[in-house]
Amino acid sequence: MAPNANSLNFQALDNFVLPGLATILTATCLVTLLYLVLGGIYRVFFSPLATFPGPRLAGATYLYEFYYTAIRADFPSKLRSLHESYGSIVRINPGELHVVEHDFNMQHFKSKNLDKGKWYYQLARNALAGLHDHHEHKQRRSLLDPLFNGGMLTQFIPSIDEHISNFRIRLEDAAQTRQPLNMSHLFWALMNDIVAQHLLGCNLDGLLIEDLSLVAKTRSYSALHIVGYLRQWPLNFLFEIRYLPLIRMIVPMTGSEDLVKKHTKTFFSPSTEIGKPNDCVAKRLHTQSSVYRDQWRLAFECSELMISGGEALTYNATHVLYNLLTNPECLNRVRTELAMLNSTYDEVWRDPGVVDLPYLNAVISESLRLNDTAAIRFPRESPDPIFYRGKLIPAGHDSEFYALRPHTLP
Repeated sequence: MAPNANSLNFQALDNFVLPGLATILTATCLVTLLYLVLGGIYRVFFSPLATFPGPRLAGATYLYEFYYTAIRADFPSKLRSLHESYGSIVRINPGELHVVEHDFNMQHFKSKNLDKGKWYYQLARNALAGLHDHHEHKQRRSLLDPLFNGGMLTQFIPSIDEHISNFRIRLEDAAQTRQPLNMSHLFWALMNDIVAQHLLGCNLDGLLIEDLSLVAKTRSYSALHIVGYLRQWPLNFLFEIRYLPLIRMIVPMTGSEDLVKKHTKTFFSPSTEIGKPNDCVAKRLHTQSSVYRDQWRLAFECSELMISGGEALTYNATHVLYNLLTNPECLNRVRTELAMLNSTYDEVWRDPGVVDLPYLNAVISESLRLNDTAAIRFPRESPDPIFYRGKLIPAGHDSEFYALRPHTLP
């Protein structure tokens, strides 16, 4: 049987298309490789930051930081070794300089018109902590500051007192049964209960759960380190699909965002006021600011506050306790000072004079100064040209100035 003319044409077309696809894929790979190579060459030799000292590989690609952050997990140590090799200012990736010179930091970091680094804060771009423009950040912060001042916190003293009482009961129970108690878990339950009450007006009652390890599983501290992994790659889309089951295991904030949505959904229901909390940060944000009339923005902001507030308080409390236990002399001085309080109060935390104890405040301040949090860098961009030892850092260039724990520098 003679071959059909149409089948011959189809075979010819097939033979034509397949090599074409292979050629396109090959060309795409070559163009991508060429782009990366040329981009790396530009960054190393022709970038405005090319004259600053640092490893050439760090100047060529962000993968240098990714390796020491995600693979080696010792980027702070690497920063110290880089400064030992290259001096007080080092280029640590294509767009960033790391500075540990005290005078330089005091001169430039005190400026109030520095923008946050776009690359470093890209994964929190919709929350206050990740806003790039300093004008927008200042405006948004002006909405939040009044909700965290002493007057606002005074309204929540009864609920705070209740949570601290539950905290004391857990300590007494552990002492009576002589059972070990994980203080990090206990601090997390306490701080999370307090923050949730203040932000959402709800009772999580984490301190009432017998197995505190279950409460500790809701922590986000380890998840926050994932940001160091995601930051190196164009993975912002993960936040758009963060509610898929697999993505929920990778992206932090989904759990706290679910909690926030659960307790704020009635804000967006015009039919009833039943079930809404009497007063809390989320409600005030929703009613007092048009910025937070969108449910997704309110949920994202409160989620960030839940994570940063609970984690920061837990970590700082744990750090203070550790420093006291490892310094018995300091612990005894704190106990002596507390014993001098007015005995008319049945519990020490209910005495208003506790906030004015000088040595206790000094211990807390020193512990806060020395602790190391998940955020080891504070990138900022300068809108003005800056000269550093005869070298120009152009205005508007995506370069960032920050110090590794500047408060610990001599």
